Amino acid sequence: MLMQTLDDAAVIALIPGLVLMLRRTGLPARLETAAMVAGGVLLVCLADLATGTTGPTTATVAGWLLTGLIDGLAAAGLTRLAPPRGSTPSRPTPDHDAGQNIGLR
Repeated sequence: MLMQTLDDAAVIALIPGLVLMLRRTGLPARLETAAMVAGGVLLVCLADLATGTTGPTTATVAGWLLTGLIDGLAAAGLTRLAPPRGSTPSRPTPDHDAGQNIGLR
């Protein structure tokens, strides 16, 4: 079975760090998502090969590609949700007119 040594959550957490290293060495921002998917496939493949249980068959390669795609896209989605570095999260301001639009007074 895939991912016996490295959980998917760990792979998803590692991918943004790997892509950040690539960005600092010159990776264009437009290739960030592709790099995350490629990183996911690479990490899933390496983690499965580290178990040493089976060699690469058609089924295992398909599993690596699918799991890496899912993990890479999940990591890309999580990085989009995170606030940019150095920014402070915005706090909701109290709405003094709350309820007036729906007839509560």
